[in-house]
Amino acid sequence: MPSYLNPLNTGYIEELAEQYRQNPDAIDPSWRYFFDGLALRGRMDQSLAPQGPREADDLEFELKVLELIQAYRELGFLIADVNPLQRGIKNHPLLRLDKFGLSEADLEKICDVGNMLGLGRVTLREIIRTLTEYYCSPASVEYGHIEDPPSRLWIQKRVESNYLTKALPNEARQRCLQKLVEAEAFETFLHKRFVGQKRFSVEGNDVIIPMLDYIIDQASQLGADEILIAMAHRGRLNVLANIFQKDLKQMMGEFSGNFDANVGDGDVKYHMGYSTKTVTPAGKEVHLSLAPNPSHLEAVNSVLMGICRSKQKLKGDKTRTRTLAVMLHGDASFTGQGSVYELLNMSDLAGYTVGGVIHIIVNNQIGFTTMPQESRSTPQATDIAKMLEFPIFHVNADVPDAALRCCSLALQFRYKFKRDVIIDVVGYRRYGHNEADEPGFTQPLMYRAIANHPRVRQIYAERLSEQKVVTPEAVAAALEAYNQKIEEALA
Repeated sequence: MPSYLNPLNTGYIEELAEQYRQNPDAIDPSWRYFFDGLALRGRMDQSLAPQGPREADDLEFELKVLELIQAYRELGFLIADVNPLQRGIKNHPLLRLDKFGLSEADLEKICDVGNMLGLGRVTLREIIRTLTEYYCSPASVEYGHIEDPPSRLWIQKRVESNYLTKALPNEARQRCLQKLVEAEAFETFLHKRFVGQKRFSVEGNDVIIPMLDYIIDQASQLGADEILIAMAHRGRLNVLANIFQKDLKQMMGEFSGNFDANVGDGDVKYHMGYSTKTVTPAGKEVHLSLAPNPSHLEAVNSVLMGICRSKQKLKGDKTRTRTLAVMLHGDASFTGQGSVYELLNMSDLAGYTVGGVIHIIVNNQIGFTTMPQESRSTPQATDIAKMLEFPIFHVNADVPDAALRCCSLALQFRYKFKRDVIIDVVGYRRYGHNEADEPGFTQPLMYRAIANHPRVRQIYAERLSEQKVVTPEAVAAALEAYNQKIEEALA
């Protein structure tokens, strides 16, 4: 008899089946869906022990497919289409068919356990196609490390309702494209007008600009009236210009040297903080603060936590709803700086919690001139966070819809469970560590690929044009309008 069907295993299955008959909600959801499938075939009113070789083979096949489904739920992110420089679904030995005792010959067999995914009785091929769509798309999620059943099941249900791959409303997509236009035009203007000046551009991870814009809007609808942001120098000027709406004339003066050096704190422009008020697309007024940050990466994070906790206390915000903390990290510094680990370790302690932080990893797959395999001992930049009970989203920086969907689900999780969430935005760095560096000397192959890679604004504009959401003329007009605005600021 196959090992799956030895007396110990079949006895265990019979025990679970009896619990299912008494109360379906009393057993693990994975097994509940399995028995639901058998109930549809009228098998739950009889013993589940195999009645002969044919039934033994059928049950063994179903259990193998059940294992495959669980493996995709826990490991699907390993083969997900999240790298803009290496598009497509990857391969991994832990997700190969032969790992589960299955083969190509089994792909057209009908599976009862398809009911676990809401599919009914379908072929193994359809089950794999659906799992790939849910867990291996340009947006994927890690949650196998979460031991808390309610939060784990909450994520699973939403991912398996196709939440991460559903199209956004057209209005949200148009606004997203507008923010990408602004992000690209800002960087391109500075690159041409102030050649060689350090600005630590966001290019390659431009999508963080519409992501922050979307987070502010969605959080305001969940009750936030104040959002605090911490980040290092990468992309800070773009955030100041296009999220905080800092005066462009003032910013251009900082580049050209046309400003009063006796005013302000005297720090370099890509360290400066800022505060403002904004009105979201939903009509909500939100106060925004960007904490000043020194050259010491990740140093500001604990400061921001203290600010957030203090504001929550002053507001009497016991549910930690009104003030939200958002932190942007580099992939290298998130793994490399010990203060990040310390911060994560304190995140769920009663004396320090702020009700959950949204962490965004600006993952450009390099740290200065060092590749990931030379700077960390883990496959993912986010692996140090798996000690904690919160999900980790991985998303392709070239797929803005997927990025915004991750933001939405991350916010919902934070507000429901009051715990941190990580969004790992996998992109690239279009230029060197700063604009005076030549990265082609140390990473020639990577930067040859980047030089030929289209910008996300172009990719997204073409996609929306094909889907009749915008017109090419409207995109060109938006670029022209922003360029004129920034030219006037420099005049």
